[in-house]
Amino acid sequence: RMFPFSKTTSLGCDAKTLRQEQQENPKSALSRLGLWLAKCSAEGSVSRQEVVSTVPVAMLGIERGHVVLDLCAAPGSKTLQALELAGD
Repeated sequence: RMFPFSKTTSLGCDAKTLRQEQQENPKSALSRLGLWLAKCSAEGSVSRQEVVSTVPVAMLGIERGHVVLDLCAAPGSKTLQALELAGD
């Protein structure tokens, strides 16, 4: 499911389901997607977080060039989302 307000996509299954699918049916599309997500997450090209965690940054209306001070950065997924929007 797509969430355009935060440029987010929800997979609709949890990590446990992905692992189970990889064990039971390693050639399925879902299994291959899970492997791709794990690889991209490890490389830092994809960040994984709950859709609800994207809402605060989306509501701030951050645009390229904005300066943002995040005082609650742990583990930092919202900070990374804000940095992507603000640019440099």
